[in-house]
Amino acid sequence: MIALTLDTKEVDKALDNLQRNLIDLHQPLDEIGQTIADNIALGFRDEQSPDGTPWDDLSDTTKARRRKGKGSGSDQILNDTGVLKNSFTHNVSGDSVEVGTNLEYAATQQFGAKKGQYGKGAPWGDIPARPFMPEESLPSEWEDEVMDIISAHLEQSIDNL
Repeated sequence: MIALTLDTKEVDKALDNLQRNLIDLHQPLDEIGQTIADNIALGFRDEQSPDGTPWDDLSDTTKARRRKGKGSGSDQILNDTGVLKNSFTHNVSGDSVEVGTNLEYAATQQFGAKKGQYGKGAPWGDIPARPFMPEESLPSEWEDEVMDIISAHLEQSIDNL
């Protein structure tokens, strides 16, 4: 009879470390949230939806109502004061990340609205939808960035064994 006794302490330790690193997703989720928020900001800069569709131009009425002296004073779409563009945050909770804004009027800009939809005089005219957030899934470029973050996290976890 042949008997072998194997010392697997190092292998067990490495597997425990790998499992610990793969369970703690806070860092990669934080990076993913920031990446999505950054991509939303790029959409504002480029005046286009996440899928690359250009936003409808501002109406003449909107251009005339711009906050002279307070805002940008420009005709840049969805960027009179910069409040909406700069309001996007992300929050990691457990094994998920939320990206969004708490501004009530954001939904009107994302999905559009008809004149008077919210009562007398609000809005003063039809507002076309100008999506700045993905509606069903991430654009492939954004998804590639997310996958790169996940791959880097996995590689780092393996390197730390």
